[in-house]
Amino acid sequence: MLSPCISANFPYTKRQILCPNRTMHQLSQAEALARQQQALLAAADDAATRQALTVILPVLATVATELQHTRYFLVANPQGEWRLTRLAPPDMPDLEKVVVLAYADRHQAELVCQQGPRGDRVTELAVLDLLFRLLAPLAFDSLVLMERDRSQEIQRQEVQDLCTRQIERWRTTYLA
Repeated sequence: MLSPCISANFPYTKRQILCPNRTMHQLSQAEALARQQQALLAAADDAATRQALTVILPVLATVATELQHTRYFLVANPQGEWRLTRLAPPDMPDLEKVVVLAYADRHQAELVCQQGPRGDRVTELAVLDLLFRLLAPLAFDSLVLMERDRSQEIQRQEVQDLCTRQIERWRTTYLA
């Protein structure tokens, strides 16, 4: 069952969310995101984590709706750590930033993987899981999504700020 916080922001019927005869590739973006929310909530270890997720998942889902895909492919080492890439403008090397590249196309990710160290592998992640991981204290600045026709950067700090504002709004509304 959807929490009131999520259902208010994602007004889908139960039938739209629970459609067992369709794979993730056949779902609409809204249906796929609703399933991803349910998976994240189900994976929460305790009630406090589930409550925190119900507060921030609408923010992450809003960001996800602006993207072209609901699943992305990343290159990771055998320990599961994402491959980091350093980027800087050629004329301003002091503006270097560390990014994680996520690919909409598995084949593209596999080509990049083959150019790296032996043992690296391609891993697939749901977009909400990927965005949720931006909230963890990781050693990169941005996530760069390599879509089929363009790339899009999502800065960790911006996602963290959006979630912080959502939590503050929730606190003033429900804990005041």
